[in-house]
Amino acid sequence: MFPTMEPANPSAEPNDDERQWTRVRAGVYVEVETVSGRRVGYVQDLSVGGCFLPCRPPLPAGARCTLRVHVAGPGAEPVIEIDARVARHTLLGCALEFDRGMTESNQQHLLRLLALHAEGSGAQERDARNSDTRPTGTN
Repeated sequence: MFPTMEPANPSAEPNDDERQWTRVRAGVYVEVETVSGRRVGYVQDLSVGGCFLPCRPPLPAGARCTLRVHVAGPGAEPVIEIDARVARHTLLGCALEFDRGMTESNQQHLLRLLALHAEGSGAQERDARNSDTRPTGTN
């Protein structure tokens, strides 16, 4: 099952009990491409199901985007490319929910990246098992 991050109030912050996936602090450089333009920055936290991107002004809730993760930093080729949507936003940024159908390659890169930033491996192992039930693409 894939996470759903749609609180009644799109600017409300879900608490840890409402989250399906474990989040890790990961200051990873990303590009976010939308129909209205491109944003670059560092994600604040990351999970199997999404991330939080500090940005001002925040992207509008419901906006479709492509997230490109540059593990080696700015100027490096993206290692992970994920289609997503803005699940909610606050004054400080926006929460992106990753689409189902992530390619196998992207999913494996994401799980390795999460493992590198995780403090407790038990939660990450659970998320990896749960993500195995999610439909994947052809790569």
